[in-house]
Order: sequence, then C-alpha cells, then structure tokens
Amino acid sequence: MMTKDLTPLLIEALQQLKSWSNRELMNVLSEISQLIPEARINWDREAGEDWLSISVGKKWIGIIRVDFPIAFFNDDYSKLVRKVLKSHNVKMIAVNDFSEPSFKLDLSQVKEILPGGWHADPDAVDPNSLSIADFWYATI
Repeated sequence: MMTKDLTPLLIEALQQLKSWSNRELMNVLSEISQLIPEARINWDREAGEDWLSISVGKKWIGIIRVDFPIAFFNDDYSKLVRKVLKSHNVKMIAVNDFSEPSFKLDLSQVKEILPGGWHADPDAVDPNSLSIADFWYATI
C-alpha cells in the first residue's frame, strides 16, 4: 500500500490561511448542509476543539480543521463537497477509510505549520504510518 505524505498538503493549506476565518468556516458548513441535508455537524466549540466532524448516521464522512483550511472527506462524499471547499480555499483530501494508516508526515514541520501543533506522544501515534483518525487525535 502506498503511503501519502501529508506534509506538502499542509504546506499548501498554510498558503491559504490568511483567507480562512470563522466566517468562512460557517459559510462552508452552510453550503455542505445544503448539499448533504442528512449530514450532522459535531463540534464542541466551547471545549475549544480544533476539528469538527461531519457524519451521516453513525459514520464520519468528513472532518474540517476549524482554525486551518484543511479537510478530509471519505471517497463517497469528497466529490460532492470538492467545489464548495475549493471555492473557500480549503485543501481537501479524499480518504478511503479514516482508520487506514495510509499517510505519513514530517512531525517537525507539522509542529511549525499547524496551530496548536501535535499533542500525541510519538509512541502512541506513529507519524510514519498514520490514519486520518490518528492525525485528528494527535492534533485535536
């Protein structure tokens, strides 16, 4: 299985950070809700969560970083939301399975790029064999 490096994708998203705001996020969520009316947005804003998840039924279909213009959507929904995210300068990565360790990243760069950095112990989450669920956990 091919491992995809998230680091250059995070660098691309960083270049759009100046245009990302809470207002842009709300616009994205509104448009996604129109496209996928059955979607439920889960975000504990008061707890300071840095990610929100979007689910249909009990299944995650996507996650969006609230303070950084990057999103991950499963293959079934990525085509639906791609234009919306692109129009708001959000870097979207389609994933087959949120639990599949098919990604890697340069931890030293991620700590510099991502607001809040990396919270997980490298023994708990391996940056060289990473699922998107792991990435979410390590950066929430």
